[in-house]
Amino acid sequence: MSFRKSFLAAFALSAVCLNPLPAAADITITDIVGRTVTLEKPAERILLGEGRQLIALSPIEPDIGNKIVGWLGDLQRLDPASYQLYREKYPNLDKVPQVGVTSEETFSVEKALSVRPDIAILSGGHGPSSDSTETIRQLEAAGIPVIFVDFRNKPLENTIPSLKIMAQALGREAESQAFIEFYENRMKRISDRLAAHPDLQRPKVLMEMFAGSEDCCGSPGRGNLGEFIDFVGGHNIGADVLQAPLGPISLEYIVSQNPEVYIGTGSSQAARGVVLVGAGVEEEATQESLKKAIAL
Repeated sequence: MSFRKSFLAAFALSAVCLNPLPAAADITITDIVGRTVTLEKPAERILLGEGRQLIALSPIEPDIGNKIVGWLGDLQRLDPASYQLYREKYPNLDKVPQVGVTSEETFSVEKALSVRPDIAILSGGHGPSSDSTETIRQLEAAGIPVIFVDFRNKPLENTIPSLKIMAQALGREAESQAFIEFYENRMKRISDRLAAHPDLQRPKVLMEMFAGSEDCCGSPGRGNLGEFIDFVGGHNIGADVLQAPLGPISLEYIVSQNPEVYIGTGSSQAARGVVLVGAGVEEEATQESLKKAIAL
């Protein structure tokens, strides 16, 4: 090699050493309750404060079943049919430690810390909420960033922001965009059709949560599925008396309102004695169980 080429090569090498490639920028996230969290890199070891968050994460992170290192057991207990479908795709889910059962009270900070997550995604559905200040303090004191999402209380307002928050935390913004566009297009299709008929009367709607159960009657209030009733042109009678997203309404109140539309939600578990609906349930079984619920 000539002196000139050697000099140029040495100069180029020194330039790289003196001007290294810029380090990856930190990820700054503002979660659904307005808390700001900074991550040094996309999360790889994820703690879920609610097992059902797997359903929202799966369109965003193709390998999500292998990145969850701890979660609550609500998905397995409350929707075992759906859990089985995810288990077939991600056999590793059976080995994921449970840090709680189906409530905030059962959430164990000690177990959560033992699985060494690099982020905790909480929602306040079945696990810790933004009011769980001591839980948040202990997780953050151990160096675990905590973010909150919401698909339960204000789904129309918070679903898309929550998806974006999770995608940002996992470094999956590009992957999330296709699902977000699909969701927004479907919602727009409905709203456009309703807008074309501004004179339609809003029928009174009773939505009974877990229809057929012994307690009458659980209903969405201001939030939760009640928002979708209003969105599609109905009038949710539960919202007239319930300030919270969910709660009980009396049979006497229902009779006085004389709703024109009845919607019953249910479960895929026959043992719960409610309307059968969900993964693995045949249409005939759903229709039969709905008839029984209405007859009660």
